[in-house]
Amino acid sequence: MEEKIASEAVRVLEPAHQRWAKKLAAYGIEWEDAYINTINNVIEAKVIVSRTLLDEVLQRVKDKEYPTYDQGLTGIFTTPYTFDPALRVKKLSVMAFEKKLTLLIDKMA
Repeated sequence: MEEKIASEAVRVLEPAHQRWAKKLAAYGIEWEDAYINTINNVIEAKVIVSRTLLDEVLQRVKDKEYPTYDQGLTGIFTTPYTFDPALRVKKLSVMAFEKKLTLLIDKMA
């Protein structure tokens, strides 16, 4: 049963991986090298979670957990564990990523 689930995940995720890879490549970014970083609050701004976009997608799909990112606390960056605006990926918003990830999770259901 677990093999069937794994093969289904690969079948659905592979086209998504290719689409995201092409989109990010247009911005000069590999999705294994772009990070979704979350801070604890806007005052202290300590990064508490940092994952590659690939790891984020795989974890959320595996857990069937829909993302609910807060734009003020979560962003997409070129470096892990940073919230430096200079390192933010400006052409891919966290809300656009959330929407695409939600659609992908729906496909897996």
